[in-house]
Amino acid sequence: MTLFNLDKLENQLRKDQVTDRQAMIYLLINNLLYSLTIYFATGQKAKGWMFWTEILTVILSNGLGVYYSYVINKRGDNKDFFKRFQAIVFVLGLRLMVFVLLTMFVVGLLLNTPLDQPLPEMLFCIIFNSYFLIAFTASFRRISQPEDKVLLAELADSNGKEEVNEND
Repeated sequence: MTLFNLDKLENQLRKDQVTDRQAMIYLLINNLLYSLTIYFATGQKAKGWMFWTEILTVILSNGLGVYYSYVINKRGDNKDFFKRFQAIVFVLGLRLMVFVLLTMFVVGLLLNTPLDQPLPEMLFCIIFNSYFLIAFTASFRRISQPEDKVLLAELADSNGKEEVNEND
């Protein structure tokens, strides 16, 4: 794995010497560094165990999300991991951002208190990161199934619906 030598990495990429596994490791490390940089740059108020709980939540949800989506894709149809990853992260990230803003606004109004206090902040961090991990890996499971499994599931669903309609 190349860390600082861009010329070497470019040469490896040109020669198609970077495997999907290596690219997944680059993505994993980049995602973790990016998440932690954003976390520290926002001036979090949590201290002590709450701080470490938030940090571990961010690291685990991001790390497990990248790793499990790669494994799920590999065990499934093993197609287009990075295209799928980027597209799903974008859509889920956008949905989560809207959901977080609406939730914090509504909860802030109902509780009539700022939500940037350490405990509510930590709880939101755990809830939203956990949701993202679950939604992300579930999405990868759905799209990485081989075609024959998808067709069999659709056929089973349509047969079940026909039997119900016959009995009505």
